[in-house]
Amino acid sequence: MAPAAILHYHIFKNAGTSVDQVLEANFGARWRNHDQVDPRGSVFADEVERIMAAESSLVALSSHQMRPPLPDLGRIVVPIVFLRHPLDRIRSVYRFDRRRGPMTKAAEMACSHDFPGYVAAVMAALPHLVSNAQVMLLTDAWDRAANRRLDIGPEGHFERARAFLQTVPVVGVVEDYDRSWRRLLHLIAEHHPTFRVAAGERRNVDLDREARLEERLDRMREELGDDLYAELEARNSLDFALHDAAARRSSVP
Repeated sequence: MAPAAILHYHIFKNAGTSVDQVLEANFGARWRNHDQVDPRGSVFADEVERIMAAESSLVALSSHQMRPPLPDLGRIVVPIVFLRHPLDRIRSVYRFDRRRGPMTKAAEMACSHDFPGYVAAVMAALPHLVSNAQVMLLTDAWDRAANRRLDIGPEGHFERARAFLQTVPVVGVVEDYDRSWRRLLHLIAEHHPTFRVAAGERRNVDLDREARLEERLDRMREELGDDLYAELEARNSLDFALHDAAARRSSVP
């Protein structure tokens, strides 16, 4: 049987660059990224199946656009998914987009507004980016012909995302990155015994941010004010539930 395949469901600003660095260091040319040219594109399970079948040497694949469910590759599949505190993720997206420049409509808003102005502008123009974004990226309820999510309501998508994560043996948590990798390493090394992860190995980290999550959230509340902060919390209630479930799993030895 072919060696176990590693599939990285790369959620933007969820330590994905660091994960990809680990995969590349271990697998070299047997790992690659795959995203469609259209940034709004989706990579469904059957496309993953075609890629992995066509490239027999490929062991690991990463994509920002990979959609659940897990593909049937005729071999063991080890998925990697990292979740992040939803408000901390939104602030990280803002700071990253300001650094990289106006490459997208959301990045244009980041470059032209302070953080409160950015949040208000995105809420109005691109609400999906700041409203349960991780749930919506992990749902499998898609109209593939139209490349859009089915109209089953946020709670329906939450249930689908939660069901998908139940098929993922180890769900990583960005705030518990090293311990998440220790659990992933144990799983991956069963199939790839030479797989290694250097402790504390991180890439694309905002070096100017506050070190502790609580400090970052306090700063965020100060910047946004209580009302806007509370609205952002409310818009992400399902992301909080998904993240909390993952954090509880991560805390189990």
